[in-house]
Amino acid sequence: MPSQAASPPKANQQHKTPDLRTENTRLRNENAALRKTSSCRRERIDYLEHERSSLQVANEGLQRDIATTNARLERRNKELEDQKKHWMKKVKDVEKEKEGLQKEIRRLQKMF
Repeated sequence: MPSQAASPPKANQQHKTPDLRTENTRLRNENAALRKTSSCRRERIDYLEHERSSLQVANEGLQRDIATTNARLERRNKELEDQKKHWMKKVKDVEKEKEGLQKEIRRLQKMF
């Protein structure tokens, strides 16, 4: 009797074994696919982190270039403003001289 009692579960196990093997294979394939996906994602993350780092370095360089250029432009603007003031003063001086000469001409014309 004990052998008969053990037989039905054995038959049942044999019946389930192909399903378990199929399921095991499916799960192994799924696991391999997930590992591959995970590996690809990790590589992509590593690549993106490297790109971000490179872009940060480039950005810092550009920020320095911008600051340098802005400082140079501000100095040049100051120089041009100073030159403008200088020439505006010259224009005023010439206009005053012109007015003085016109007065002198009118005075001399009245004399003759």
